[in-house]
Amino acid sequence: MKKIDLTNFEGTADQLGEQVFKQLIAPMLDEMKSQDTDSAKLFAFSILWLGLASYASQFEPEGAKKSINFTVDKFMSAFDEFNKRPS
Repeated sequence: MKKIDLTNFEGTADQLGEQVFKQLIAPMLDEMKSQDTDSAKLFAFSILWLGLASYASQFEPEGAKKSINFTVDKFMSAFDEFNKRPS
């Protein structure tokens, strides 16, 4: 696996999130997919779960539920639109 320089992260919160994903998570997921797709799915689920838990912890419980439901609805709408695009 390639060596990752952790000193390269800078910018706004959303830029940092994208950098972490592109430089850490995506390469690890790609490597895992090439070796064991089930492990890759579990890894992706773990990242999702931990991310949601971290996000939820920024709110009171009711606010977390509303925000996560809103986020999932928006994601699924974008997902549906993406899948309607011609190949």
